[in-house]
Amino acid sequence: MTTKTNTYKLVSLLSVAMIIATFTSALQAATAPSTGKIMQENAPEKIGFLVLESQTVLVEKVDLVNDNILVTAKVRVTSVSNTKSGLKVGQVIEISYGRHTEEGRPPGSWPRLVEVGIKYKSYMKAAGKHYVPVAASYSFIK
Repeated sequence: MTTKTNTYKLVSLLSVAMIIATFTSALQAATAPSTGKIMQENAPEKIGFLVLESQTVLVEKVDLVNDNILVTAKVRVTSVSNTKSGLKVGQVIEISYGRHTEEGRPPGSWPRLVEVGIKYKSYMKAAGKHYVPVAASYSFIK
């Protein structure tokens, strides 16, 4: 790969990390089921998707509360029950979010890792060219 390509990938990864730092800080504390339900109801994007590709990258620090796994995934939209960004069935989008590697964090504090080949119902919002979860561990439902 060329230096220009590697630089582009690094800048892209850092841009995603900044997006995640902005949008995931509210997801870090334990989330009660009733709060998760409210977060789901208020999600601007309520869609079903199939995971086509998924990647996790260990990073030093994504945000101020030490999320240190960056998750990115390409997914195909399989259903749309609500969309503010105009998503359509069949569209391929990228989702990204931060997670923490340490055990002992409260349950409900971060979205699950999505798996290739699995369908999920999701609760997200648009963040530039990416979509980010908005309902903590209630963001992706198998």
